[in-house]
Amino acid sequence: MAVPPLPEYLDTTDADIIIQSSDLVNFRLHRLILSSSSQFFRAMFSLPQPPNDIVDGLPVLPVSEDAEIVRALITVLYPIPSEIPVAYDRVLFLLAASQKYDMPAVQFSIRAEVSHRKLAARTGQEAFRAYAIASRNRLSSETSTAARATLNYPLTFESLGSELQNFEGWALRDLVNFRKLRRDDVISCFESFLDVRAGPSKIWVGCPNGSTVEPGSRGKPISTPQPAADLSEPSLPPWLNRLFQSQMRELGWGFTGAIMEPSNIRTEYLAALQTHTTGNSVQGGGCEFCLRVHVRQGEEYCVKLERSLAHAQDKASTTSHLLFEGLLMSEHTPSAGVRTCGGHAGQSLVNMIQQVLSSCEPNSTYQSRYRRLAELTLYSGS
Repeated sequence: MAVPPLPEYLDTTDADIIIQSSDLVNFRLHRLILSSSSQFFRAMFSLPQPPNDIVDGLPVLPVSEDAEIVRALITVLYPIPSEIPVAYDRVLFLLAASQKYDMPAVQFSIRAEVSHRKLAARTGQEAFRAYAIASRNRLSSETSTAARATLNYPLTFESLGSELQNFEGWALRDLVNFRKLRRDDVISCFESFLDVRAGPSKIWVGCPNGSTVEPGSRGKPISTPQPAADLSEPSLPPWLNRLFQSQMRELGWGFTGAIMEPSNIRTEYLAALQTHTTGNSVQGGGCEFCLRVHVRQGEEYCVKLERSLAHAQDKASTTSHLLFEGLLMSEHTPSAGVRTCGGHAGQSLVNMIQQVLSSCEPNSTYQSRYRRLAELTLYSGS
């Protein structure tokens, strides 16, 4: 696709350099504009330059970005309306270019525009592609966002498709770890709703068809049918128990499956409730108690459930998590990168790790691994 020329009202007649894209499109620009926005170009232009190709009397500086990305970057650099790509993966390449050329203000403007236009990955293939691009270019915020977006799609060869070749090894490993953690968090969320003594589900105590729940089942199937509950013991209605247990079982089989969108649990809840309240009493249906509870508190209960599931899925995989995962190749053997961290550099790394430790949940997987990394760094620097 041909890239349109820059707007006519952008006057470049007094340009003093040509930026040439990877697909050999020339853009006449001003060194002053590039230097004022980029530490990279400021440093480059302060040094003696090797002989360049000359076009129209101007030196040519080739770059690795294609014409669409270069043009989009120029529209953000100059005081003209910015033209951000529509496709989200192209936006990520634009962000990567602004990061490569050390343009923090430009990167901020691009992210603000992306947020305003609500640009994001819309399909599973787009989500995995976005994660591969963002992680490869160390775009930490976009990496975390894309990782969250992949949760709603299965992590299989079919869903990854040709994008698998774009993944770096550490990034694929981190995505697997991220999905395992979020799966466990979602299972824990469902477990909290199985608790009829202290959890939100205590409003359902009193259903005449209530059933007891095996504690700590973690999504594993219950081996024997449950007898009718002793009404003196708090119990969960069987339809709600089956709903949560089925979700936990699906999640318990592995980390490759898709995790339900929080908003979809309401549909499952309403379908199960309808079956329970409209069937006949012989089949365990026709329950007026659960219908009354739903009428009085059902909406609030669904909102709590949706928010809890969303919170479980949205727990951040922070920038530091992603970066430090790449440093730690083993929990027991210092990596080559850590072995070289001595003196001030080693202490700086330890300080950064300790900051991460303070933000980790107690006794979490990340906390134990970062604590080990700090110990290894101190050991290698001594």
